[in-house]
Amino acid sequence: MTYKKGFAHIIVLVLILASILAVASLLYLLTTKKNFSQTNNQATTEAAVQIKKEYVNPFDEKNQYVNPFDENKNPFDNLK
Repeated sequence: MTYKKGFAHIIVLVLILASILAVASLLYLLTTKKNFSQTNNQATTEAAVQIKKEYVNPFDEKNQYVNPFDENKNPFDNLK
């Protein structure tokens, strides 16, 4: 016996794919609307923390890390 695909099989396959696509797009739209409304509410509120002063590096600049392979600031040049 040979199996022949008919027009009805194609319609069933198209209906299944269309229903999967419809459910997926519906879930996508519902989740993006929910996330959009949450980000919208967060954007309207302002930060409650005030910055009192700007950060100042507490370490001495001379003691900072120096790349030993940098030709401009090689610390081993003094040993020559």
